[in-house]
Amino acid sequence: MCFYHSDQIAVRQSQVDKLYAGLKDLSNERKSKLEEVLKLYVLNREIDDIMQWIAEKEIVAGSHELGADFEHVCVSILSVHFEWLIWFFYFNTITS
Repeated sequence: MCFYHSDQIAVRQSQVDKLYAGLKDLSNERKSKLEEVLKLYVLNREIDDIMQWIAEKEIVAGSHELGADFEHVCVSILSVHFEWLIWFFYFNTITS
């Protein structure tokens, strides 16, 4: 009688192990899909931010104001290029 129960327990344990392995596989697939969706969301967020930044810079670039003096113009140009470089390198590190 004890042998019968041990066989029955072993069969049930095997069934539980198989079900658990299947559940674990499904869980890992779900995790991968969620990670991909998160990456896509972050990328879309960053694209929106970059598009907004470009729109702001287009307004400045389209302005006919020449600045107060040569130094003011140079600082403005350098700040725009610096901001662009920061976005460029940040975007490339996120997508790599």
